Amino acid sequence: MLLIIFYHYAAQPDARRQDRQSAAAAAQFCAAAAAGVIDLTIDFDGTLLWNKSPVDRKTLQGYIESEAQKQPQPEVHITVDKFAKYEIVAQTLADLQHRGLKEDRLRPTTISSNDGTLK
Repeated sequence: MLLIIFYHYAAQPDARRQDRQSAAAAAQFCAAAAAGVIDLTIDFDGTLLWNKSPVDRKTLQGYIESEAQKQPQPEVHITVDKFAKYEIVAQTLADLQHRGLKEDRLRPTTISSNDGTLK
């Protein structure tokens, strides 16, 4: 009986540390959600979509600069068609980096041009 109590007491500090870590992770997730998420799509023909609205490169650069001023910065989820030209993708990633958006995450989603389904 004494061994069980000792084991339970010894395991509690780890449990409290895990609770603090999970609370910190939840706070970071909530901060990111409050900042918002931007969906940036690069279509097979080079069309850029900002939150599902088609934009040209100049307009995209303006949007990036205005979003870079926000604190905390929003996440940018990038979806690239598997037939998109590398040059367009590289230019877009460079625009994100050079204009101040630091938290860009590449979502590993490709769009099949044949039937429009996500894979």
